[in-house]
Amino acid sequence: MAPNPVVDVSTPASLARALAASGAIPRLVSYDASSSPSSSSLRERPIQSLWAGYGTISELELEVEAEENDGGSERGKKKKNATATAVIVKRVSPPRGDAGDIGHQRKLASYVCEAAFYLHCGRRTLEGGAAIAEPLLVSTTPSGGSGSDDQRRGPPPFSLTLVLSDLRPARPNFSHGGLRPEQLQASLRWLARFHAIWWGCRGENERDSAGDDIDDGEDDALLLPKELADREGTFWHLDTRPEEWEAIPEDGGFLSGLKQEAHGIAAELKAEARKFSTLSHGDAKAANFCWSNPDPSSSPSMSAAAYDFQYVGRGVGARDVAYLLSSAGSSSDEAQLESSLDFYFECLQEDLRSLGKTEQAEKYTRDTLAYHFRLSTADFVRFMAGWGTWGGGAARAERIAREVVEERRRKQ
Repeated sequence: MAPNPVVDVSTPASLARALAASGAIPRLVSYDASSSPSSSSLRERPIQSLWAGYGTISELELEVEAEENDGGSERGKKKKNATATAVIVKRVSPPRGDAGDIGHQRKLASYVCEAAFYLHCGRRTLEGGAAIAEPLLVSTTPSGGSGSDDQRRGPPPFSLTLVLSDLRPARPNFSHGGLRPEQLQASLRWLARFHAIWWGCRGENERDSAGDDIDDGEDDALLLPKELADREGTFWHLDTRPEEWEAIPEDGGFLSGLKQEAHGIAAELKAEARKFSTLSHGDAKAANFCWSNPDPSSSPSMSAAAYDFQYVGRGVGARDVAYLLSSAGSSSDEAQLESSLDFYFECLQEDLRSLGKTEQAEKYTRDTLAYHFRLSTADFVRFMAGWGTWGGGAARAERIAREVVEERRRKQ
């Protein structure tokens, strides 16, 4: 992937030229730097708008040149054919917002985070065996001066153009509500692999748990860029959700207790993330996965891929599991919860060992997973208490949060 070029990507033609110049897609037909692709050979179709009008997602159809033997007797004689291929284009053009608007700043930071993930972590994620869209081009333009007398108005935010391979041919199935059991398992398997790949990730110049500098012999591929090393994964973590915390009612009931325990729970999750560091997807709901068609002849019979990495960051992996099971699970099926946790744990253990992280696998027990899962669930319920409740597993999540609050109060 080209290293974050600042190029003209304002039109389909200029975007095609940038892709050709970067070498991201081999043999693009006539899209060299000097050519002017005709509009008839470039088709960009809108797919959807981004949340709150911050940009668009579209499909750009390109022509790719493929060489084939024409069947003639002359050795090596080939003919060239043009075939169509589609890429996904995410164009982020945030509005100028109030510099004091925490929601606006959170959204801006999320797109900076997504660009950093695809630039610095996309290749290793793919090579490690967790399916994501291949990043073909990441082009950002930094923010400039405000040009305004209003000091509360921030500078024009950066713009981002992100070009990704199309996941749909291999995994054409998307969520339309709840998850079927095989989709849930495939998603948990993806989470386990993703967490295993990034288990032990760190920022530069970090120290280990004993306070010593980490040896140079550590896997440098697990070094994170500052945008991710200093970022807590998940879109709901307490540091960025003070307004939702303030909105939790103080009526003396369970929610009052959860509000009082919120900072302690958040602190525990941060401490655990330092001991069991990995990347958390941060928004692991059903709508951010897609799945292959079932194949009864293979094992596993279905695979998942994930997308939308705006809220990726450091954290315990169980936060992703808690969110997935709270938003897409079933509150009435307690057996599903335990079997899902067992399945994720078994996949994680297998993946850690296959990646040469046997010592880390032995340190991470099933009881530790349960502890992280319960804390993460209570933390997510805290967010919903101030924002709004949703998800098939929400009632079960609230029961777990009640138990966590009661346990913490008994220890005081």
